[in-house]
Amino acid sequence: MPSMKRVPLAVLFLIAAALLAGTPAIARDVEVIPLLPVGDESTASGKATLSNLDVTWANPGAMEAYYQGRVRVTCAGLTPGAMYEVWTNQWHPGGWVLGDFQASGRGTGAAGGWVGWSVWTSPLSVLVVRVDENADGTFVYTTVLAGSFPF
Repeated sequence: MPSMKRVPLAVLFLIAAALLAGTPAIARDVEVIPLLPVGDESTASGKATLSNLDVTWANPGAMEAYYQGRVRVTCAGLTPGAMYEVWTNQWHPGGWVLGDFQASGRGTGAAGGWVGWSVWTSPLSVLVVRVDENADGTFVYTTVLAGSFPF
């Protein structure tokens, strides 16, 4: 039967080991993924860049972590003058929309914002959505580009 002094010492050892292990390592601070056409704008292309990546909370023993970072999307081959929004599959202070932009006369545009997500809701997905207004004032949302970060 273990002594009462050894049990708390073992618990302290486990806590110290967890603290020394720190949060899960991330391979790089910047990750770039391609955004591929998925809608009716087959010539559209883009990339999403994730930077300022940080683990804000982690429980290594339970394989849980909460990440946050800045996502910046750049696009080309879009419909000139059309309105677009950058969406994510993760809720953040601004809602689901990270930002919006109007495509230039050459069909380019960019937007982004801060987002947080946990490993349980991964991967972090990014969508570029065209916003069209109908004659009656309602809106139609069409996804034109999509991609997911690998974590």
